Amino acid sequence: MTMNLAYGSIVNSAMRRLFILFILTANFKCYSQNEYIDPLNLTWADYKGRVEPFSPYMAVTAARISLGCDTINGVEYYPVSVDFLRDRSWVDFQKSLIGGLLNSFYLLDHERLHYYISIYFARMLKVYVLKTNPKTFQERYNLMTSFNKQTQDMDDLYDLETDHSKNKINQQKWNEKVMAEINSTNGMILDLSK
Repeated sequence: MTMNLAYGSIVNSAMRRLFILFILTANFKCYSQNEYIDPLNLTWADYKGRVEPFSPYMAVTAARISLGCDTINGVEYYPVSVDFLRDRSWVDFQKSLIGGLLNSFYLLDHERLHYYISIYFARMLKVYVLKTNPKTFQERYNLMTSFNKQTQDMDDLYDLETDHSKNKINQQKWNEKVMAEINSTNGMILDLSK
């Protein structure tokens, strides 16, 4: 499986469950619609993207992890941020409400965990960047390609093992696993997008 690295556009594939855009840039301007949202505050109202009409999925959560390069007082700094992409995230309410309102709540929790996975990998990227201090574009590109693949692999495994939230036992296991990983990186503060 090859992973794509994009600048400013989401790699669109019907086979991918979660779209993640990694950006290498010196000055990334974030649009107001796409910004960090505390996952606990994430609601269906944040899912403003257009529903893909023939998608087998009930919802898609899109996040962007950004690795920048900046200079502060003559010292290079590599900010890492994660944004929830409202305009690329969507929910098909006709499908999600088939099992009733409770199904919609389970689905939102499932989608929220996709966002947590992106946050976890953004924090791990920041840890790695602080340790390695990648100087060249090629080093940062290789780093982003690696984290892109790791994030996508974890998202794919998550959907496979939970059957897109339908397997409640495995969903609970994943909830515990991802939250333990998030809690293990709580001290790592991400940067806000500019």
